[in-house]
Parts: sequence; C-alpha cells; structure tokens
Amino acid sequence: MTDWSRGWWPLILRHPCGFSVVAPVETRSPIAILTCLSLSMTPNWRRIPTGSRSRSSGSAFLATCFRARPAALMRPRTWSARSVTSSSTKAGAFMPDSPTTKTFFALAEEDLRAAELSMEAAPHSAYCLLARAAEKAAKAVLCHEGIRPPKTHSLDALASFLPPDHKWRKPIGDLENISIAAVSAGYPTTEGTPFDLPSVEEMKKSAAEVRELVSCIRTYLGLNLP
Repeated sequence: MTDWSRGWWPLILRHPCGFSVVAPVETRSPIAILTCLSLSMTPNWRRIPTGSRSRSSGSAFLATCFRARPAALMRPRTWSARSVTSSSTKAGAFMPDSPTTKTFFALAEEDLRAAELSMEAAPHSAYCLLARAAEKAAKAVLCHEGIRPPKTHSLDALASFLPPDHKWRKPIGDLENISIAAVSAGYPTTEGTPFDLPSVEEMKKSAAEVRELVSCIRTYLGLNLP
C-alpha cells in the first residue's frame, strides 16, 4: 500500500476502453502533483487531477511520470572536466579497458595508417585523417578516465576535459593547430581554390607528432601487444 500521507499523491489516467491507472507520484507539494510529457494528442484520453473534479477537455495525452523531488534531491546531468556522464550512461561504457576505449583507439590507429599511406596521393585528406587520429586517441584517453567524450574535433577542447595536472592534457592540447587546419583542409577557400596546406616538411612533422602521441597513448592505455 502506498502511504499517501508521506508526500505521495495519486495520478489517475483513464482510458476510453474503461480501465484506469493510478500511479503514485512523490512530491513535497500538492502543486507539483505530476509532471507529464506530451507524447501524442490522442482523442478521448482524460487526465483527472487529484483533489479536483475538473477534467481536461477535448484531447489529452499519453503521460510519462516520475517522482517529483526537490531540486536538491534530483539526480542532475553532470557536465564537468572530471566526469561527463548522465544518468542514462550504461555502467562501464567509459571506464578503463572498456570496449569504447579500445574502439576509439583502434579507429585512431586506422586513421593514422590511412593518413600515412595517402600523404602524397591525397594530401588534403591525409591531413584531415591525421587530425582525426589524434582526436580519437584523445577520446580514448577520456574514456579510460571515465569521462564521456564530447562531440567535438577540437583537440584543445578535448584536453580541457582532463584534470589540469593530467599527463595527457598538454600533449593533446599542443596539437590544436592540426585540428584547426584540418577543418579547413577538406573544403575550398572563399575564393574557390583548394586550402593551402602546410609544406611537405611541416606535414611530415605533424605526422610524426601524431604518431608519437598515438604510440605513447597505446602504452598508457595498456594496449601494447605482449
């Protein structure tokens, strides 16, 4: 039995077929008896508020109810440098040795190999792939630390989600120039000409920096082959 005297209030949903559903909703105030999300406008549904004889006219809605609690007791979505997670995040999805961590890193190595193979034949695509390799390696580090990676290509932004004293914050952020140039590399300029890539020497230097980053992160993640 639900103890209605301890902050629980009934929500009654009545269907035209004749059945009713009483759902207990926890709240400290009768004003916040229910919270409903309008999912559809289906005729003949009727909502009956507790303590009132009034009924919504015309069409009502399918309702999704939850325990209405004071803001201090709600489980908020947390977005911070320490933890970018939500209540809907599956347990273990962003943890050391998780499949997500390994997948991000495997994709980073794949992009790096593709970049090195296409450096001469398709330099613009190769530069984009270099940035993507560094990006996915950085996201593998975030997953390893239990941080949900944000949807961004910026290496500096990804690095900012790590604690200030984290060993990979600076190395990842220092490659921001690669991610900035890569955004433009895949598109023509405002004059309609191809984006002016760095010199061959600079591209090789960038490739070496990304290769070193990926290699060191592999060791950090404990993914080195025995």
